[in-house]
Amino acid sequence: YDPIDTLTVSFAANRFAADDPRRAILIAVNHRDTDESGQLVRFRDNDCTGYVAGALAGAISGAKRLPGEWVENVLAANRKVYDIDIARNVGEFCKAVYG
Repeated sequence: YDPIDTLTVSFAANRFAADDPRRAILIAVNHRDTDESGQLVRFRDNDCTGYVAGALAGAISGAKRLPGEWVENVLAANRKVYDIDIARNVGEFCKAVYG
């Protein structure tokens, strides 16, 4: 994990996605290292980069602009695997912070 790389790619993905959260996330998760001939050398830390790019995209454009099916899949997976209701937790956090 390289936090500088993760942040750099996430910010760049959002900058070049032209206010399209879906595109920003796809740019971030498909970021890779290639050699001089364009051949794949390795993928980067795509899960972390995609997460940060998505969080930035949601903060910049608003959560409503994130693909609804993607949001539902994330919410359902966290309920099933971790028994965590992210939507409820975010609501409680915002209420505690903002009143």
